[in-house]
Amino acid sequence: MYAAYRAEFIAFGVGTAGRPPYRAKTGYNFSMLLATFAIRLLEAMFFLGLAGSAIVVLISFVEDAKELFGDD
Repeated sequence: MYAAYRAEFIAFGVGTAGRPPYRAKTGYNFSMLLATFAIRLLEAMFFLGLAGSAIVVLISFVEDAKELFGDD
């Protein structure tokens, strides 16, 4: 049963029996670290873009409302 979950244990540094979680022999943890960093970076970029788009929509709404109601 342990063999089925061995890769997950190694990836998260669980069950290494005193060894450091990074294993230079396989490099699996380093690639997981890079993948996690890339995911977090893409998440941050997505939410920054979402916030920027919301600001543009609000500014456009205010300008259109001024034009529609004749407040120059």
